[in-house]
Formats: sequence, C-alpha cells, structure tokens
Amino acid sequence: MGMGQSNKGSISVGVVGLSSDEGQAIVYLYKTATGFPISPEKASSSAKAAISDKKAVLVFSGLEYGTYAVSVIHDRNKNE
Repeated sequence: MGMGQSNKGSISVGVVGLSSDEGQAIVYLYKTATGFPISPEKASSSAKAAISDKKAVLVFSGLEYGTYAVSVIHDRNKNE
C-alpha cells in the first residue's frame, strides 16, 4: 500500500422483500463464523434501518478488508 491508501472500506447491505414496512431491519455483520447466524452478541457490528417499500439499506463504514457474513432480522415490533 502506498501513502494515503487505507486497508479499510465500506459494505452496503440492501434488504428487499420484507413482509411489511412495520418496525425496522437489523443487520448483524460477522467477521468470523463464531455465532453466525443466530448469536447477534457475537457479531462484530450491527446497524438498524427504517423500512420503506418493504426495503432497507444499511452501510457499514471503516471496516478492515476481508470476508464478512450478514444476518438480517425484520424486527416488526422494535423489541430487538
């Protein structure tokens, strides 16, 4: 890497086909397989977004380059 270059980037997650606009979408980002996909407390990052037209978009910034996995929850009643 030359000067001024970074080994960090962003991941955009687009969620489509949600059952309704109720609640929020929560995306959990996993750097390792540990806990994926059902242990959100083991996720390396998470983000929440409002749902519009049964879609949500979330952006994770400042991430080290690498391979990630995501899990998505449609939290209809916003109780996480």
